[in-house]
Amino acid sequence: MLKRKNKLIFSVLVILFPIITIAQNQLSIEQAIQLGLENNFNIKFAKLDKSIAENQNEYGNAGFYPEINANGSYSQNIENTKLDFADGKSVNQDNAVSSNLNANLAMNWIIFDGTKMFITKSKLEELESLSELNLQLNINNKVAEIITTYTQIAAEQQNLEAYQSQLEITKQRSNLSKKQLEIGSGSALALSKAQVDQNADQALVTNQEVNVLRAKVKLNRLLGRNVEEEFSISDTISFTNNLSLENLMQAVEQNPNLSMYKKEIGIAVLEKREISAQRLPKIGISGRYNYGKSESEAGFVRSNQVDGINYGASISIPIFNGMNLNRQEQNNRIKVEQSKLAYEETLSFIKEQILVNYKTYESNLIQIDFEQKNVILAKKNVDFAIKNYELGGISSLELREIQLAYLNAKQRLIDVKYLTKTAETELLRLSNQLVSGQ
Repeated sequence: MLKRKNKLIFSVLVILFPIITIAQNQLSIEQAIQLGLENNFNIKFAKLDKSIAENQNEYGNAGFYPEINANGSYSQNIENTKLDFADGKSVNQDNAVSSNLNANLAMNWIIFDGTKMFITKSKLEELESLSELNLQLNINNKVAEIITTYTQIAAEQQNLEAYQSQLEITKQRSNLSKKQLEIGSGSALALSKAQVDQNADQALVTNQEVNVLRAKVKLNRLLGRNVEEEFSISDTISFTNNLSLENLMQAVEQNPNLSMYKKEIGIAVLEKREISAQRLPKIGISGRYNYGKSESEAGFVRSNQVDGINYGASISIPIFNGMNLNRQEQNNRIKVEQSKLAYEETLSFIKEQILVNYKTYESNLIQIDFEQKNVILAKKNVDFAIKNYELGGISSLELREIQLAYLNAKQRLIDVKYLTKTAETELLRLSNQLVSGQ
């Protein structure tokens, strides 16, 4: 069970792989998934998007709270002043200083906007819920990718072991050819062919080591850690035995993609209500406290100071705005229809993928049984052929053919196991059973 984060409880299907605790640097599938949930970049981005949606889901952002502003200004003038009055008096002053100080505290509050603020708050809640679904979608996809890559490493390691086994058999054949040549019962051509095959098998081993490294580097990237991190895994590929097509189809509605489309339809409906609310009147109240003071060294009034409060109410009734609301409502209806079509298309696609992957999964499980038997028979053929080759009963070419048949049998078994695990993981991802959260 993974630790609780962001109100989500993630329980990964531990039956996918056995727990591995053999070596200190051994990485189990459970450890890989937990590291991915904590460090994967896509999941981190989705978590940040969710945090933004949570911050947005506030009453103030919906328009419930008043707007309060404090304003102030101060200005000063230096002027030469000359005043002549009707009674013959005059004022003549150079560099006369005058100043003005103004300050106010203003509040504006829309107390009714056609219920738009309530609808907006509901929409913000739905957007937050949508971000949670997006996070779940990212987690679901990345866990599937981690499991698939982990399985790929296991398959590549099994292929490496098969190539190494092939190389050992070829070395054994080369040594036998050399001994036969030394005692006069072999040929230089048989030894040369064995050495050429040995070099070819060594090249296969070297190339496969690169394939294992490439898969490990990819897994390190998915886990958000140093791509050069050294680790080992179990090369056992196990399967879930309780999958049924009926249960998978019933769980389709839980797919995060479908849930997101449902949520988008609901959000579009709320947006339509927001548009309709704009047709209703808006009622607001306002209040203001003002303070002002002016001083002048020249003029009729040397000093003036005022302060006071004013308040009032306002109403705004929409009458005509160029048919913009009608256009917005039309676009909203189109948006709802688009979301419904996307939902139906995605539902059909997911059902198709579940059916195809389940048939692949079911068929491959049967094929695994056949291929396991083929590997056992092919191994017996190799053991028998090596003994016959020592006795000179078969040629080096015949031994090589039997050897390659054994290698091909093992590779077919590895491939079908990998494809089966991939199909199983995809089925669990599509039905949202790979990682469950609430």
